[in-house]
Amino acid sequence: MTATRYTLSGDEETMPTSINMIRSMKAVNKDKARFYNITQTVELTPTSTTSYDEYFKVIADHCVVFERQPDGKFIVNGWKNLSITNGTVTFSDDTFTFTYDYVYGGKNYRLKGTMKR
Repeated sequence: MTATRYTLSGDEETMPTSINMIRSMKAVNKDKARFYNITQTVELTPTSTTSYDEYFKVIADHCVVFERQPDGKFIVNGWKNLSITNGTVTFSDDTFTFTYDYVYGGKNYRLKGTMKR
């Protein structure tokens, strides 16, 4: 995944941060794919220092879902607890192109990027 994260001040994009990471996308069902938002702050796999409860709380709090609609277009939502306030997603040539706004730690952010299949 390549993306740029912005801090939002109203609708103004400030403090851009470039991101180039491997993202694990997980199929939830035939129409939904889930991945970790960039803001996670704990280990993403259960370890001797991360309990299963902590691991699944990270998923609930920090995952994003791309969901295919009956017309073939996609929408973006938070998995459980991540507040997505606005977003667009397209899929073409095995590439997701996306923009979404989210709230984390009381701040508003925007993530724009691409993720190849």
